[in-house]
Amino acid sequence: MQSTQSAILEKVNIRHGFIKKNTIDNLFEMNFTRDDYDKRKNSYNALESNINSEILGINQIHSNKILTVNNVNHFSVLQNNYNIEKLPKADGLISEIKGTTIVIQAADCVPVLIINKNKTIIAGIHSGWRGTLSGINQEMIAKLEDMGYLAKDLIIILGPSIMQKSYEVDKDFMQDFIKKDASSVIYFNPSEEKKDKYYFNNSEYMHKIFENLGVGIIENIDIDTYANEDFYSHRAYKRGIKAQGMNVSFICLD
Repeated sequence: MQSTQSAILEKVNIRHGFIKKNTIDNLFEMNFTRDDYDKRKNSYNALESNINSEILGINQIHSNKILTVNNVNHFSVLQNNYNIEKLPKADGLISEIKGTTIVIQAADCVPVLIINKNKTIIAGIHSGWRGTLSGINQEMIAKLEDMGYLAKDLIIILGPSIMQKSYEVDKDFMQDFIKKDASSVIYFNPSEEKKDKYYFNNSEYMHKIFENLGVGIIENIDIDTYANEDFYSHRAYKRGIKAQGMNVSFICLD
């Protein structure tokens, strides 16, 4: 199974990956879409075979809700028969249970993988613009610190997502961010060709949020899901450029 790796997580021997479309044998394209059960099941089966770990997920709803695993079966993709709709609704998940793997689905939104330096907890976040605006990243750090994990001891990886050059938004979109956080204005570049259009850098804005919260190590993978053929993109699909699909990122607590 082909995946993009974090240099930092590789260095400290954390099993993880941002899965690319093509499998090693190229028999089928990895696709974790909600809209095709067989594709989703085949993709999760391939992931399960590759990592040999209990895969835990959530029914992502573009919120700032974060859950902690207390019942593995409740969050298990396998035990819920690969039906994402049966999983608990949230956009952040935390596990302290050894032998579990957290997966985050995304197709332009930023998938965030988290582990502490002592390798005793993992977490994942799905943060598109709605999640970022509603403060899910701040909520995650607050939740982890409430559990006794200091921000300075965390390693955070921001995975492949739509990059600024591909992320055109309107003026109202920008104003919503500026009203909440005036400093966010620097993450919007005005279009040179279109009036009242801007290009938003969600991943870099998130990087700054984590930095301001005192996170010890942050890495941005800097792969554009819109432009890179190895990954699905919701915006590219809507424009007829790519096929419909969903990417998955994972991190294991061994």
